[in-house]
Amino acid sequence: MGWFGSRIKDPVRGTAHVVSSTYKPSGAVNAPCQVSLVLTVDGQPSVAIDTVIRASYDRWPFPGMVLPIEASRADITRFKVLWSEMPTAQERATQAARAMADNLNGKTDTPPQATLHMGPVFRNTSVTVNGKAATPADIAQFEALTGMDLDGDGAVAGRTAAPAADRISELERLAALHAQGALTDSEFAAAKRNVLRNNS
Repeated sequence: MGWFGSRIKDPVRGTAHVVSSTYKPSGAVNAPCQVSLVLTVDGQPSVAIDTVIRASYDRWPFPGMVLPIEASRADITRFKVLWSEMPTAQERATQAARAMADNLNGKTDTPPQATLHMGPVFRNTSVTVNGKAATPADIAQFEALTGMDLDGDGAVAGRTAAPAADRISELERLAALHAQGALTDSEFAAAKRNVLRNNS
């Protein structure tokens, strides 16, 4: 599942919400990534799967991302990610910087989304369940399960989230310590989970 060399028969467009993913390996151009996904296409029930997809380093899937996919209408677990439609990490960073500058200059009232090499601060307004728009109760349940602000209202399951800038600053500090070798992979993962848990 998730990566096929052959063409998909009777394809239909959809999305894959990334719930979890393994860390991207250092020094690799592309590599297999173990992911938990929720696949959604119009008119069919959403499907949760655990699978392996092959991803490039600059388009690595992180929890909270929504990937465009093409799936088999008969079996949506047979799918491929449309990587060419995904922005690179540099493109996401550029977009986030421009949005932040516009926000600071008063050109927009929309809070900017921050992007780190470990993934974006997730904001999504098109959460779906079984191909239909999710209700507020559905979203609250998903937010409680994932600890993410899925609808961009600044709260997770009704609880106000800490300012994104605070979390970003702490995550950047942890990432720097990890890159310097001061934190092992497991210590970094635990510290990151702690930051996200305490600020959700």
